[in-house]
Amino acid sequence: MRAALLVASARAFAPRRAALRAAVRRASAQQPLGQRGVGVGEEASDGITLWGSEDVAQGAAPDVTVFWLHGLGDTADGWVGAFVPGGGIAPPPSASYKIVLPTAATQPVTLNGGMPMPAWFDVYGLDKSAESDEAGILAAVARLDRLAAQEDPSTTIVYGGFSQGGAIALTAGLRSSIQNVGAVVGASTWLPLGETYPAALADGALARPVSLHHGEADEVVRTTWGQASLEKLRELGVDAEMTMYPGMAHSACDEEFAAVSSFLARVVGETSS
Repeated sequence: MRAALLVASARAFAPRRAALRAAVRRASAQQPLGQRGVGVGEEASDGITLWGSEDVAQGAAPDVTVFWLHGLGDTADGWVGAFVPGGGIAPPPSASYKIVLPTAATQPVTLNGGMPMPAWFDVYGLDKSAESDEAGILAAVARLDRLAAQEDPSTTIVYGGFSQGGAIALTAGLRSSIQNVGAVVGASTWLPLGETYPAALADGALARPVSLHHGEADEVVRTTWGQASLEKLRELGVDAEMTMYPGMAHSACDEEFAAVSSFLARVVGETSS
C-alpha cells in the first residue's frame, strides 16, 4: 500500500507540473534567462539553470543562488515553473540571483519494485524501521556541495527541495563545510540519518535557519516525520520553523509558495544588511 502510494505520488505531481508549465506560458514576457544543464566543467550535469539578469548570466556573481532539488520520480522540469516570475515562488528582491535545479540520476528504487526512476537515493521503506540508504544520501549531498562550491564566496547559497530532494537539502545544510551556505528550505520532507547528529554537524551549520513546510494530509512523507524532523533540528540548536497546510497532501500549494518566498526574501535581506 505504501509503495503504491509513493509511485502514485510521483505520478500525481504531473498535474502540478502542468499547472507550473501554464504559469510559465503566462509569464513568458517576464521569464528570466535560462539554460539546460547545471554546473560547469566536471560538475556539468542534467538540470536547469535560471538567471535573474544578463550580468549574472554572463558570469557576474549573484547575490543569492538557490539550489532546489525535486522529489522522487520527478526532474528539474517539474519545478522550473515555480521559479519564473508569476510561477509561484517569487524571485529574490534583487535581480542578482541564480536558481539551480539539478536532476537526479535514474536508478532502481527498491520500494517501487526496482523500477528505474530519477532518485537522489534508494528508498527501502516508509516506516521508522526501514533502513536508510546512507551511502546514496551522502553521495547526493556531495554532488550538491560540489555544485555549490562553484559559486562565488560572496554569494549567499540557499539549499532547498521537495520530498526526497528536501531530505538531501536538510542533510547538506547540516553537513556542508561551504561557509556561504546561508539557509535551508524543506518542503514535504524529513531529516534522514538523525542518529548521526550532532557528531556529523559541520562548523557553522547551526547558524543556518531552516524553513519547513508540510501538508496536514500527506500520506507519503507523513506529517509526523516532518514534526519529528523539526524537533530534532531544534534539539540540535538550529533556528527552525515549520508551516502546516490544512488539506494539502504530498504536493505544493500557493500558500506554501508565498511562505517560501517570504523566507527567501528575509534571508537575502539579512545577509545583505
